[in-house]
This record gives sequence, structure tokens and C-alpha cells, in this order.
Amino acid sequence: MFEKTADKLTRGLCGRGVIAESEAALYRYGFDMALTMLLNIISTAAVGLIFGMVFESIAFLVCYIPLRSYAGGYHSETPLRCYFLSLAMIAAVLAALKLLPFGAAGYAVIMAAGAALCALLSPVEDHNKPLDEAEVRVYRRRALTILAAEVCIWAVTGLLLRFKCGLIPMSVFTEGLMLAAGRIKNARLKK
Repeated sequence: MFEKTADKLTRGLCGRGVIAESEAALYRYGFDMALTMLLNIISTAAVGLIFGMVFESIAFLVCYIPLRSYAGGYHSETPLRCYFLSLAMIAAVLAALKLLPFGAAGYAVIMAAGAALCALLSPVEDHNKPLDEAEVRVYRRRALTILAAEVCIWAVTGLLLRFKCGLIPMSVFTEGLMLAAGRIKNARLKK
């Protein structure tokens, strides 16, 4: 998404002798990822600001990203589509948290449904980066460990907050939906 800027930064550092030309590709990739991450955090905070839920928007990402990193799921075809889909997802989650009075039972159902989807479907690979058998085992184990930790954290904090917080259930449920969408997309691509 920021290839040109990353390339310019890298060339500048190479030109000044700060980094070796042989390391340029690694730095270019790192700059691109860092700038993309910065844009995503700023954009997420902006969406949170619109909803009056800046803390919740960032907290959602803190819960969502670790699980998503190992469980996988649906991937857009372009970085720009990914960016806008991510913003729409954040907006939908914040709108649901703000406008729908789920209550303790509702959040428990959302958590159970999301956890079931995550446990059954993860990991879901992207067709551009297929996983071998060993990677599937490692990613699945890590995804399930993160899922278990999030369920435990939600249970403990839920008891303290009387289950009024839906950030973790919504992040787990959203990832479950992304896993299902990824499986559907992968099945279509195999046809």
C-alpha cells in the first residue's frame, strides 16, 4: 500500500550508507508494513472517534489481531479492499456494541458461537500462501491457545463487570465469521 514511500525511505538510507544494499528489500518491506499498520491504527481510532468509542476501537484490535494472525480467514484481493473492509468491520462492531443491548446472555451466545467457529475452522489459509501440514498444526495450536486465553480473560473480567463488556465476544465472533468467509472463498477458488 505504501510501496513508493517505503522505496523512497529505503533508497535514502542506502544512499547515506545507513543500510547495506543487500538489506534493502527487507527494509522496504518493513517500512511498508509499519506505514500500513500506522494508517490502520489511526483509521481505527478515527472510526472510534466517530462512534465516541476510541478506547473500544483500539481494544477490539488488541483482541482481534492476535487471533486473526494465527487463525487466518478471509483475505481481500487488494490491500485497498482489505483496508476498507477492515474499516467497515470496525464500524459494524462498534455500531453493534453501541446500539444493540446484548446483555450477559447475548454476549455469552456471541462468544459461544464465535469460539465454536474458531475452534472448528481454524486455521484458514489464503490461496496466495497455502500452509503445509506442519504449519496447519502450529497455527491451529496457537490459534486455539489464543482463543482459550481470550475466553478465560472474558470470563474473569465478565464476572467483575457483570458481563457488560462485549469487546472480546465481538472480536471472537468477528474472527469466526472471517474464518467461515475464508473457507467459502477457498472452496469457490478450488472449483
